[in-house]
Amino acid sequence: MLNILKSGVNPLLVYVKLASYLPCIMSSSQEDAEKLLADSISGDVGTVTSLLQQGVSVLSKQRNGNTGLHLSARQGHDDIVKLFLDYETSVNIRGAGTYTPLMQAAECGHVGTTRLLIDNEADLELRNSDGKTALCSASGDFPDVVSELLTR
Repeated sequence: MLNILKSGVNPLLVYVKLASYLPCIMSSSQEDAEKLLADSISGDVGTVTSLLQQGVSVLSKQRNGNTGLHLSARQGHDDIVKLFLDYETSVNIRGAGTYTPLMQAAECGHVGTTRLLIDNEADLELRNSDGKTALCSASGDFPDVVSELLTR
């Protein structure tokens, strides 16, 4: 910055010029984050792996607060759930409605995903904004998930 001042160039013009590049940088990052989230839903483990290796944040979120871990847990994509956990995403991260990935998996009846999250120290006692635990979320429709949660 000092060199810019010494050269006689107006620093405000430099700032304006640099700022004009910012939307390109931000939109690219935003596009990558949206792709990560979309592929977490669709189950494209190759693309999710590639995006994470490129440095796209594991904390990328939808507007409602759900991360890729929430979305992949909800879909029962164990390989992507494991990938997010390998990248040290908090297993108890809160998303929409203060749901955890375990609550998402349990509510959708994914026994394997539920087991994977519990094996990675998911907290069974956490409650969402409605006061429900993962067990409450699974209770009426998914006896296999209920059994998994009760045996832990």
